[in-house]
Amino acid sequence: GTLGGYVSEAQDINDADQIVGYSYLADGSTYRAFMYEHGQMFDLGTLGGPNSIARAINNRGEVVGTADTPVGSYPTYRAFAYRQGVMTDLNELIDPMSGWTLLEASDINDCGQIVGYGLIDGYGHGFLLTPVGQTCCGSED
Repeated sequence: GTLGGYVSEAQDINDADQIVGYSYLADGSTYRAFMYEHGQMFDLGTLGGPNSIARAINNRGEVVGTADTPVGSYPTYRAFAYRQGVMTDLNELIDPMSGWTLLEASDINDCGQIVGYGLIDGYGHGFLLTPVGQTCCGSED
């Protein structure tokens, strides 16, 4: 299925058969992150801009990806986490003085650790985010 457009793409699936990805809307130019479960596709929203893409889902139903935000006259992409019905810009969860801008979250394990791509002091690097107080240390994806 789609969210009204002609194209959708699945990106990941978890053990509960929840599927995430993105789908174009009926206007043909806007695309949104989705979750598909129990025969229904749900739009996960955005971070204020028009577009979003879900890249991964863990077995707790936590989703990560990238979404644009309206900054100036063009969208700026930011990494997001989607938990319990809320999409959050991951940049809001890190120290603003760190120098990092998190652009895309590409995977999340069952411990809540997130990997992705961002800029630190203007240079591209991969990142690993580990939740504060995380004690999970089993083998994950």
